[in-house]
Amino acid sequence: MVNEGGSIEVDGSGVMILCESSTLNSNRNEGLSRQKAEQLFSQYYGVRKLIWLKGRAGQDITDCHIDGFVKFVNGRTIITFSEGELQEWGISESDIQRIYSATNAQN
Repeated sequence: MVNEGGSIEVDGSGVMILCESSTLNSNRNEGLSRQKAEQLFSQYYGVRKLIWLKGRAGQDITDCHIDGFVKFVNGRTIITFSEGELQEWGISESDIQRIYSATNAQN
């Protein structure tokens, strides 16, 4: 599995947020299923909850690495841009709503 720095964000309390466009892109992990990726992330990172965004392949050289627009502050807080700024980044409305409605491991 190819997993560059910046393609995932973890909160340290069992939650990971990431984009399919980067992690499941054929230019990195051809044939890797979401289920297999989740198994590997659970096994090696200890995460229990994954928040998948679609992202946008080809958006930039990283195919929409999550660290460009979402960061965990701690197990209860993420920091991101305003909805308008996220749209300027090319983030879809459905991904914006997933970010804004994300919950921690305890929901």
